[in-house]
Amino acid sequence: MPKSYKIFAFSLILSLLVYYSFFGQENIQKLGFQKDLQLNFIEDASIEDKKSKIESIIDLSSDNPAQVYFLANYLFDKSEYSLASRTLEFFIINFPTDVDAEVMALTAETKYLSNNQIFNDDIESLITRSLEKDPANVRALILKGLKQTLDENYKDALKSWSIAFEYSDDPDQKRIIMIGMSNALKQLETIER
Repeated sequence: MPKSYKIFAFSLILSLLVYYSFFGQENIQKLGFQKDLQLNFIEDASIEDKKSKIESIIDLSSDNPAQVYFLANYLFDKSEYSLASRTLEFFIINFPTDVDAEVMALTAETKYLSNNQIFNDDIESLITRSLEKDPANVRALILKGLKQTLDENYKDALKSWSIAFEYSDDPDQKRIIMIGMSNALKQLETIER
């Protein structure tokens, strides 16, 4: 019986070592990164202090695209749109193989929100590139529909929002899309009278 305990203990230790060598170190780094972000990000700091803190976090994460993307999402969730935009620009430049449609769409949205909700060529280019990578990207379709509405191109806006609605699983997104569609329909009816 003691031999079987030794074999069990040895196999357990060996399994833990194998797990740690493949997955454990990365998980520990992620937990440390999240803890650092939560404990050291100063809510009431000046914009310069925030920029400095974010740059130091990016420097620590410069070899880990998941952490940089996590930071951008964290900043977006905190309504720090210009800081999220800068973080996403760093991501796009430094991890080009990890840039997908969602990264581009989120970058477009952060730029739009930090630009006083005004579209520009850079934002429109990001939306287009996002939709080239994934024609069903909901975030990019919502932005495209919004731009089309602002351009009084209501029929195309309705098409963009219809596709977004079809692919969205998020009830909040669906509610936003429905509001946009309703406004576009009202405008379209007014024009066609």
